[in-house]
Amino acid sequence: RKTKQVFRMSSLNLLKSTPSSCPSSLNNNRKTKLQDILQLWNGIGPSLLLTSNPAINFTVFDTLKSVILKNKKRQGKDKHSLGFGEAFVLGIIAKFASTIMTYPLIRTKMILMCAKRNQMQQQQQQQQQQRRYSSSSLMNRIGNDNSTMTGVLRTMYEKGGVKEMYKGCGLTLLLTLFRASVFMMSRDKITEKVVG
Repeated sequence: RKTKQVFRMSSLNLLKSTPSSCPSSLNNNRKTKLQDILQLWNGIGPSLLLTSNPAINFTVFDTLKSVILKNKKRQGKDKHSLGFGEAFVLGIIAKFASTIMTYPLIRTKMILMCAKRNQMQQQQQQQQQQRRYSSSSLMNRIGNDNSTMTGVLRTMYEKGGVKEMYKGCGLTLLLTLFRASVFMMSRDKITEKVVG
């Protein structure tokens, strides 16, 4: 029933509108739909940059592993694989390196996500109060310096330097180092058994 009422109301509004205002209302609808479609891709840039985190993790682990295995071979040891303890420590080092290199991007992505959520909540409140579409949509504010990844990074650096960019990194390291090192150790041992 509500759908029929909304359809009737919009039909009446179109009939009441003058012919000259119809094309502009259609253009507004197209802009709104385009904005909705573009909002589906919000955050893809930071997400693509953050895919470097596991790449760095695996690269550091495999590079250190090959260095250690070459040293073992030079020393005349028979082992062609890492021990559990060695793989565990290399996993910690690799995850530490990848987290330190990408943490400002992780923090920036979280700040942008929270800011967008707050903007959407504010827009919803404005819409409820005004009972009309708010023209200050997120896509109109893309030019704002604090709504882009580089703008947030610049603002963080200006606010508190490197310390501000790595705020909260200790907790992230605490939560991820052990889990990642166990994962890398397990991966190394499984690969060793499978590949032989």
